[in-house]
Amino acid sequence: MKTPKKLNEELIKILFSYWMGKLNINVFPIFRRLYEKKTISQVQFVDESFKQAYISYNLKEFRLIPTSVGLGAIFHELGHLKFKHADKLSKIQQEYIAEKFALKCIKKYYPSLYKEFVLCGKKWLANKKNKKRLPLYYKTYSRIKEYK
Repeated sequence: MKTPKKLNEELIKILFSYWMGKLNINVFPIFRRLYEKKTISQVQFVDESFKQAYISYNLKEFRLIPTSVGLGAIFHELGHLKFKHADKLSKIQQEYIAEKFALKCIKKYYPSLYKEFVLCGKKWLANKKNKKRLPLYYKTYSRIKEYK
């Protein structure tokens, strides 16, 4: 799929659906808007069958971030869906696997955005406020070599 210039609500849903098909993620998505501050997106399985999942996205946050980070957020959430994490792993392990999946997908499918995506990850990690504000993600991203 071509590199989008800006992500809007319709395109976010299209990208999630397109990449779910392309990456053989057999989960029925239930899209809903998210209004929590500073949360870009999240997924939650409806039940233990892993056949349906809520895909929540914060349109306001998507509009504030670079396209590379928006695509990375989509791939990150798709990583959670693909590997059906649930409670099998620690939260840090789940987030690590999802973020590594996002890095791999951006590099493969949007190579022109890869450097920008990694640089944004490095900048996020360099911001010490994130250590206190989002400690789980700070610990996780600290373990990702591309962000060091």
